[in-house]
Order: sequence, then C-alpha cells, then structure tokens
Amino acid sequence: MWSLVIDSGKHRGRQVKLTAGEVVIGRSETAQIRIGSAEVSREHCTLQPTKQGVLVKDHGSRNGTHINDVRIETEMLLTAGNILTVGPMSFQLVEVSEGPKRKSRKTQDDQKLSDDDIAGWLTDSSVPGTGDTTIVESPLSASSRESSQPLESSSTEAE
Repeated sequence: MWSLVIDSGKHRGRQVKLTAGEVVIGRSETAQIRIGSAEVSREHCTLQPTKQGVLVKDHGSRNGTHINDVRIETEMLLTAGNILTVGPMSFQLVEVSEGPKRKSRKTQDDQKLSDDDIAGWLTDSSVPGTGDTTIVESPLSASSRESSQPLESSSTEAE
C-alpha cells in the first residue's frame, strides 16, 4: 500500500493513504484529492497505484505535474522516496506495510482521521490558494450512497 506524505506547509509529515484504483488530483468535484488553488487544474493528474510505485499521468495541466522537480509530459512512475508536486503542494511517496495489528493503546496519530482533518492539512495559510482542499472517498464507495441520497444543486458554483 502506498501513502503520500505531505511535504510542505504546517502539516508536513502527515500521510494520505492511496486507495486501490485511480485517484484524481484536481479542483473538480469529481477529484478524490481536491486542492483549492488556481495553480491546480480541474482534473490535474491521475495516480494509479502499482506494485512498483504509483503511475502518475498528467492531464495536460497548464502548470504541470512534477516528480523530483522534473515536469512530466504524459505519465511517469513515482517510486518510494520521490516527491510529487501538484500546484503549491508537495508530497513524498512512501510504501506502507500492512503488518499485524499491534495491541498497544491508541495514540492520536493511530485514530481514524476524518476527511476534514486531511483537508485541513492540505489547506495551509502559508500556501497561496483560492479555496479549500478536500479529500473525497473513491467513486465506488461514494456511488453506493448516491443512490440513497437526493441530489443537491447549486447555482452559485464558479470555476
């Protein structure tokens, strides 16, 4: 299993676990990792976890997607220790082993984190931006709830 460790801002060192399947980073409502910055495209890039690392595919973003300060043209493999930069945010890829559960008392870091916690980490006042950053569940788990909830509409949404 792979995680992105936030490598910038006041929440440096916090982890965002990558789910199986494609993960979209961008400003769009459909992105699983939303970064509220004008430097980030609506669907900036896609992450696809593999056994060797995470395949990063840029979607023709204006400001580019960078691995270790090198702009990727189409797609590139992100491996453990590499730095992924999307707009003002930098993340380091780490491999997380799924070892046996330990029986020690839980600390604050061991407790399940909410989407709001993670979104707060990615929105940092020291990083210029135009909005909030939000982590969204994978489309598969979200679609199962959509069928039981009414749709909401918003006429004031602007991009």
